[in-house]
Amino acid sequence: MKTARAILIKHRLSVPVLAIAALTATACATSSDSTQPTAPTEATSATTTTALSSLSASSSTSTAPPSTATTTTTTTLPPSELANIAVATGDKNSCSVKIDGSVFCWGDNFFGQLGDGTNIHSPEPVRVVGISDAVSITAGREHFCALRSTGAVSCWGRNRYGSLGNSTTADSNRPVAVSNINDAVAISSGYSNTCTLHTDDSVSCWGSNRFGQFGDGNSDIDINPVPVQTLNVSDAVQIATGLEHTCALHRDSTVSCWGYNGSGQLGNGTETDSSIPTKVLGINDAAAIAAASNYSCALHLDSTMSCWGNNYVGQLGNGATENSSVPVKVSGIDDAVSVVSSPDLYICAFRAGSRITCWGSNRLRMLAPGEAEPPFYDLPGSQDRRIWAVNYSNEEEYIELPSSQDITKLSLSRSHICAILKDGTTQCWGATARGLLANQDTQP
Repeated sequence: MKTARAILIKHRLSVPVLAIAALTATACATSSDSTQPTAPTEATSATTTTALSSLSASSSTSTAPPSTATTTTTTTLPPSELANIAVATGDKNSCSVKIDGSVFCWGDNFFGQLGDGTNIHSPEPVRVVGISDAVSITAGREHFCALRSTGAVSCWGRNRYGSLGNSTTADSNRPVAVSNINDAVAISSGYSNTCTLHTDDSVSCWGSNRFGQFGDGNSDIDINPVPVQTLNVSDAVQIATGLEHTCALHRDSTVSCWGYNGSGQLGNGTETDSSIPTKVLGINDAAAIAAASNYSCALHLDSTMSCWGNNYVGQLGNGATENSSVPVKVSGIDDAVSVVSSPDLYICAFRAGSRITCWGSNRLRMLAPGEAEPPFYDLPGSQDRRIWAVNYSNEEEYIELPSSQDITKLSLSRSHICAILKDGTTQCWGATARGLLANQDTQP
């Protein structure tokens, strides 16, 4: 193994939200430019010095008599410097949603996945055109979709399989509206399809339907570029899309899955595909779900976890490597609070005390240094604050998180990971080819 060296691959364009808020609160400021949002007001003053060194402030004096004169300090931030509230990782690119509803993307742009109206790759975040009200974002392999505050959904990138949902199969390097969607409350993307949860607790999907992952009873039509309603789901509270299967968490804490089932990822005791939802066996106390490449997991109400499906490298977390078409308990986890899936052979869970544990494949050494694959990995490491990565020259490197900056959100892809920290900044690590990571220090 080559000698590890420390790297900093944090987005230069992200300014800590705590620092911004502290400066805004102490200055009692109002923006002089109505098109630029002011920072949030809730925070502590711990990093005010950093904010003062990072931001420019202009002062204006009122026209009141000298004896009653007041001074107003105005601080305005470019949208690119605002805190991130959501992040999604595609195959060779990533996007984040800012607190003002704007979206920024970086990385590969061959199919227009950056949404900036060009097809030019960018290692630095570029703004997605036409979106200022995003509340969340999801990524397929080569397309992105944003949920907007109005309940509409906009998508961009590759559209070969109708993944953009706009009644065409033409790629788009700028966001296009998904047809007939105006009441979405959640979205989730698989390899080349996307599903949405509606306000009435129903589900609809669009894009590739090769294995029946729409759940509409029809797998004969491989491509459908407009949303199609899933059958027999009217009480969903969460949806999750795997590589080519979909799952829904119901109000009664049961789980249904549909689509490809070659590894038992539908959890119904078979390995037969299904174009209609089928109940996952033995689960009636689920609090959250995740659908990964060819496996699925559920977080239970007692904070334990179960997984089912492909188990080639131990991604079911039960200490074995045999597939299972029924749920099996994840070993050693009884304090999980949320679960994050990936389109690859690893998965992560947030645990009590801001701890994150991942299990499955570590083939790209994004979870820990070295090529050995123990059952579980803590992220960052349990002995220090290091997060590991491998650069383009196959050298192991690491970033070290400040003790005060825990990870609050994660997005996992096949070759890189992005996280939002407590201060609203974004860190990414993993493969560095073709501008995956903002501010990378090694280029192909």
